[in-house]
Amino acid sequence: MLDRDAKSAADRFMGKLEGKGFAMARSQNTAENYTDLKQERDSEAVEDFIQTDIFQDIMKMR
Repeated sequence: MLDRDAKSAADRFMGKLEGKGFAMARSQNTAENYTDLKQERDSEAVEDFIQTDIFQDIMKMR
């Protein structure tokens, strides 16, 4: 019930704003996808790490 009342109030408020010339436009996010960038960066870090002497020493500990 509260959600419906809040939605109605929000709609009325937006109607008043737009009725008085205050148009509301949603912004567009054009930034690169952080998740994809992070995954790529992490993959590169793993590839670099497996080439190190420390990694080779860890693998020999088995």
